[in-house]
Amino acid sequence: MKGLIFYPLSSDLPLTSLYKVKITSKGFIFLKIRENEKVENLDPVWDYFEKETNGEITPSFLSSFIKELGQLFPIEEVLVGLIIEKKMYLARQGDIVCFLKRGEKFGPILIEGNVSYGEVKMNDKLFISSKEKTEGIGKNIIEHMLKSEDLGKNDEGIFLKIEQENEKTSLPRVSESKLPGIKEKASHFFSVIKEKAFLNNSSDAQMDPKKIRKKKILFLVSFVLTLILIASLFVTIRETRNKQREKILNTTLITVKDQYDEAANLVDLNPPRARELLASAKLEISPLLNQFPKDSDEYKKAYDWMLKITDEELAAYKIYKLSTVPLFFDITFIKPEGEGKIISVFENTAAILDTKNQVIYTLTFNNKQANLLAGSTIVKDAKGITIYDKNIYIANSLGLVSINITSGKSTVVFPRDEKWGDIVSLSAYGGNIYLLDSAKNMVWKYTAAEQGFYPIDTYLSTDTQEDFSDAFSLIIDGDVWVVSGKGIYKFTRGVPQNFTYREFSDSISSYGGLSAVEENNNLYVLDKSLSRIVVFNKEGTYQSQYQWENLNNASTLYASEKDKKIYVVVGSKIYGVEMK
Repeated sequence: MKGLIFYPLSSDLPLTSLYKVKITSKGFIFLKIRENEKVENLDPVWDYFEKETNGEITPSFLSSFIKELGQLFPIEEVLVGLIIEKKMYLARQGDIVCFLKRGEKFGPILIEGNVSYGEVKMNDKLFISSKEKTEGIGKNIIEHMLKSEDLGKNDEGIFLKIEQENEKTSLPRVSESKLPGIKEKASHFFSVIKEKAFLNNSSDAQMDPKKIRKKKILFLVSFVLTLILIASLFVTIRETRNKQREKILNTTLITVKDQYDEAANLVDLNPPRARELLASAKLEISPLLNQFPKDSDEYKKAYDWMLKITDEELAAYKIYKLSTVPLFFDITFIKPEGEGKIISVFENTAAILDTKNQVIYTLTFNNKQANLLAGSTIVKDAKGITIYDKNIYIANSLGLVSINITSGKSTVVFPRDEKWGDIVSLSAYGGNIYLLDSAKNMVWKYTAAEQGFYPIDTYLSTDTQEDFSDAFSLIIDGDVWVVSGKGIYKFTRGVPQNFTYREFSDSISSYGGLSAVEENNNLYVLDKSLSRIVVFNKEGTYQSQYQWENLNNASTLYASEKDKKIYVVVGSKIYGVEMK
């Protein structure tokens, strides 16, 4: 059985120099070329779209995909839509607007965020255009145009309809299209008919006063009756509209209530399915908030349901909003004006690097015993720190340096190697030391020997080429994790692994750190832009998240599922977030 497809309603799609579109039965890509960019051939973009969307489609994949488009091609804005079975996925970057019309319901989708997905239905209609364009023509006219089955030539935007694929549903040959600038505002649908009623002054002068009075009374009565008639018409129209709104709301709520109730029952048993149902319910109810007047009862009921769904989403997504977090330790107890930049933990002991003051602190978690271990003469310009057994390791201008935790004695294990570029992070695992080099796009490895270490070697496989130019953190839990501004890289035995987030419709735009511990089941990602810690299992499946306004100031984190705490370093303070 063939599935649902996008079908263009416009028989002749418009062309411009900035806006272009590619439509297939499976999906579409609508984009805006960066101004002042000369692009003669967009085939590489269309080919990339076709190739990359052939695999598994998830919200997190789409979020990454549209970012990659902007990095690989001169694209300023983009909207991608895909139909997978009976679900429609939308991903947007920029201000491109998409309106949905489903029966009597009409409104924008993708109101907030850059990814949305939900159930799609036969005969759903979409209108896609620029923000500037839609503001110029207005929502009422867009809705009116979406009522048409044959739009023919139209320069307002792209009109699509969801249809069942069959032999008769042939897709028009459309490769790209253009959106012209704003045209003049559409003409009004209704004109106001003005009518004057007055007396003939020339004849009135000769008319009998009684007749004049009678004529005036008659005119007054006629005028009052007309007003009453007009008022009754307005009342009738208002009541009709109220009944229509009530009917639309009640019809929508039948589906929304079923989805909500099913989701509520599945929150603990099957959270991913619960989240999917709630997202679909939101897609059903959100157009009504744009369709109903804000002072209407129907709007209030729809808004209440939106709040109700949102509250249930907090439970389904396991979103824990924290107003306060207990203070675990204050670094100023060790050194006034001291602060933490990077934390590394071995068993019960933490090594904390203070790059501002060029010192190293140690802290034991069970009794909170702390110490200033090394000063600026040893630390120098070190950017990273790691701890293993009884030694702490840093990489600075001298080379790879070890510091004994008990005695504080430092030793240059290896002088700075000529192969080094910019060592921004290091990590110890199994006695071996790994260095992240952002300038050479490399992970260096020093393998432990009976006495000291073997000479420098490369960890990554010879055919591995990665861009670590904005990487800042290296963590090892058996696998090797590299954190950069672009995201997270995963390597196993030097070979890159395909790591993507699953069952996560959101995206992380500002990575602040990662905690990956061999004894833990999960990964803990610091998202500074949204002041949250997002938890995934080690396959990338979403688990939960913790939101706290102070997380946007955090420099690093360490999670211990044994202690049931996430330790977060914010300036001179170390806070302990209780795991739920």
